[in-house]
Amino acid sequence: MTTKLKIGLGTMACACLAVTSAYAVPITLSGTSPNVLGDVNLPGPHSAVDDIDYINTVLGLSLGGSATVSVPGGSDTVYRSENALGSLTAATQAGNISGTSASITLTSGFEYLIARYPNGGLEIWDISSIAPGSTIDIPKGAFGKADDQYSLSGWFLFDPQSGKAVPDGGSAACLLGIGLFGLASMHRFLSRRA
Repeated sequence: MTTKLKIGLGTMACACLAVTSAYAVPITLSGTSPNVLGDVNLPGPHSAVDDIDYINTVLGLSLGGSATVSVPGGSDTVYRSENALGSLTAATQAGNISGTSASITLTSGFEYLIARYPNGGLEIWDISSIAPGSTIDIPKGAFGKADDQYSLSGWFLFDPQSGKAVPDGGSAACLLGIGLFGLASMHRFLSRRA
């Protein structure tokens, strides 16, 4: 019985390591996608400061609302998705991570992600619930008739989550599994003795 229990616990530990490792998180452009916060149609040239204005304007809108943001050389319209994402904090700073690939592996937690699609628009996602170590797959094309007309030109992460707790479903699942395994083992042991 002791040997079986040791093998079972070893197997459970290996399974827990697999559960807590990095995983891929595809995010989509659809307003019904759980992470979509909003978008900006046909934005002109802009900077990270403009992107922060876009995020904060979207945060202040009611679900499905829109507003105009003044940027150097004109103005852009931002749209809020229909997603009720709970209490979100204002964007205050850009992170030090940006890129052009359609895949991001998060080395730490961030609040927001903006992807740029020239001549199409900007998409804004709330990524605060995505754990560090996860890989985010960004759509390579956006907007247009089939949401694939304009190619991704780049992305930027905003508001590093220094000191903030990021949900970690892997650890919780691991602990639950160990607990259930322990109960099942104890039940089998007691049943055999009775």
